[in-house]
Amino acid sequence: MEQQEIELGVDPSNTDAAIIRAAILLADDDEEHRHHLSILFEKEGWEIAIAENGEQALELFKHKPFDLVISDVRMPKMGGLQLMERIHAIHPHVPVVLISEVANISEAVKVVKAGALDYLPKPLNDRDILHRVQKALRREALNKRSFRGRRRSDLIQGTSLVIRNVLGKIEVVAGKDVPVLILGESGTGKELVARAIHRLSPRATQRMISVNCGAIPEGLVENELFGHVGGAFTDARRGKIGLFEAAHRGTIFLDEIGELPPAMQAKLLRVLEDQSIRRVGATKDLRVDVRLVAATNRDLPKDVAAGRFREDLYYRINTFPIEVPPLRERKDDIPLIASQVVELENEAMGVAVEGITPAAMEALCAYHWPGNVRELINRVKQGMLVARNRPLRAEDLTLGERKQHDILSYQEAKKRFETDYLLTLIKHTRGNIAAAARTSGRDRKNLYMAFQKHKLDPKLFRSSDEEAES
Repeated sequence: MEQQEIELGVDPSNTDAAIIRAAILLADDDEEHRHHLSILFEKEGWEIAIAENGEQALELFKHKPFDLVISDVRMPKMGGLQLMERIHAIHPHVPVVLISEVANISEAVKVVKAGALDYLPKPLNDRDILHRVQKALRREALNKRSFRGRRRSDLIQGTSLVIRNVLGKIEVVAGKDVPVLILGESGTGKELVARAIHRLSPRATQRMISVNCGAIPEGLVENELFGHVGGAFTDARRGKIGLFEAAHRGTIFLDEIGELPPAMQAKLLRVLEDQSIRRVGATKDLRVDVRLVAATNRDLPKDVAAGRFREDLYYRINTFPIEVPPLRERKDDIPLIASQVVELENEAMGVAVEGITPAAMEALCAYHWPGNVRELINRVKQGMLVARNRPLRAEDLTLGERKQHDILSYQEAKKRFETDYLLTLIKHTRGNIAAAARTSGRDRKNLYMAFQKHKLDPKLFRSSDEEAES
């Protein structure tokens, strides 16, 4: 079961002191079980607070910060799921482990989807529960250390099953020195995944170099990646270290790798196979120890079939693929992400926004987010500039909000349908206006005006071959 946030850039060996000093809130209506666990945890040196039911646990939580909450699912007055919901409303990042008398797979899925870090059926094995708690506390300690002094852009956040799957894959592959290919739409956080892999890897003490392959002019790609020797070309008075050499013993992140020119694809394949580079104008190779993490929003198998991307390079970089889901497939994560933006950006932006109102949160969750997490962050920050010293309200947000009526007006219902239809259409045709016009039976010019009206940018979903066609 995965943590709500992935921990970045922290040495796990330095978290032991924090784990020893950990404070745990234990809620269980079974006195014998409660007593047994409290003795077990106290032997580990942890500070334990005990509650007989959910209401009592919630009152304790309101008056004291805890590193971990362990609760029975079924208790009188307030069960574990409701307790977790109330706790996360106060502090979204506190890990909660739920235990139950019933070993039920469907219940396990339900509690994890609701935001629990872990689910344990009774009877509990002492060794197993200690291992699970230590793991949870270590993650929390790592998270606190990484969180301190970092901006939101360093964190991958969420409790949804799809993002937990991503975080699980990051943890699996981070310690294994193999190439990783990150897939996903623009704005989903592919670079965050790359940074998380680097910071959880043995290479974390070295540099991670990020390169946007689509932003470098074709004639300069080789020079940027591999560098040059003095005199290699006109005005090259001195040698230059390339980005692969700069990333020696660290990680190089090639974003939009699908944009690499064919000639550079061949040279990149050689680098990956031989672990060596040759500067422009040089006669000797240089050994480099670099881990490759690549990302793309393109359909690389389609590009391989069309001859635009080398098949051997595709299989070389696709050793371990990670697909980052779009925000519309993980809307349960929107409250956590939005709240964290407010918390972290207040000081940086010179405002004092006091949280997000329920109406504003409802508006955020109802929006379709074509720009994904990147757009969510920007929209919340824009709203914060309007709210300044009060809670963020729905009217502060520029979402083209939907009216909050049980029965919509005809115009509002029509607008909703058009927006959803156009979003589905442009995704299906991958930003290709010509293909979208053929599919919908509408004139290209009118269709393009409709996209503008609904603030949908086809370029966000477009690959270069489709741009040429349209």
